[in-house]
Amino acid sequence: MKPKPGFLVVGLTVAFLEEFITQGVLKKNPAGWIIPTIIAFLPFLIVVRLISKRLDKRMVESHAVLAYYAIAGSIGLAVEWLLIGLSPWTNTSANPVLMLVFQFGIFSFWGSVAFAPKLLMDRRASVAQLRKWYRRCLPLGFASIYFVTFTASQQARFILGVGSVLATFILLNPFYFQYFRILGRSVGAGGMSPGSRDSTAMNSSNMYQAPRSSRDSTVSPFSTVAIVVPSFSSQCSGSP
Repeated sequence: MKPKPGFLVVGLTVAFLEEFITQGVLKKNPAGWIIPTIIAFLPFLIVVRLISKRLDKRMVESHAVLAYYAIAGSIGLAVEWLLIGLSPWTNTSANPVLMLVFQFGIFSFWGSVAFAPKLLMDRRASVAQLRKWYRRCLPLGFASIYFVTFTASQQARFILGVGSVLATFILLNPFYFQYFRILGRSVGAGGMSPGSRDSTAMNSSNMYQAPRSSRDSTVSPFSTVAIVVPSFSSQCSGSP
């Protein structure tokens, strides 16, 4: 099955916005990053989309989506380790905690490139509130990256730019965990089983329609990190 154009457009947009900062600005390569980004991420998105279809036929949806995210992030780590040279063993003198954060940030970035289109294109009522939060906070995260990078001094720009990228993509993980939980509750309430989603796709909007009171009570995914990052959480916590 060919990936939907919208899936590719959203995924490539996330990749381009990040690569412009890390490759174009921080590495001072204003034009040379474009073609490599397409070469790296277009096949990646096609592959993970095909993997998603395979997983959907073999697992309940919540498990399939969790596996999809883990596989996408792992593919990204493999690319960064084997082709880019950003593996943990290339800098054995680095602080272990900082290295762990750095690697988790890489995983989260690649996972987000694959997961952003999946979440944003899920039109079911059961994830409507989560989708609104994500659609609001993803641009806010990129705005923070660009603001920090372009306002930092030349001496601090690289560290602060990379740090803002890592922080933004790591802080998107609560959205994904909340998505897994919502799908898990759907399965527990009689949601779709493996192999049944394709045959019922045209009726999905009716199958997943929930009362408004139920949708409005959706818990913010950022509630789990509000203590650690109150300023970021408060900007995202307005009424939908």
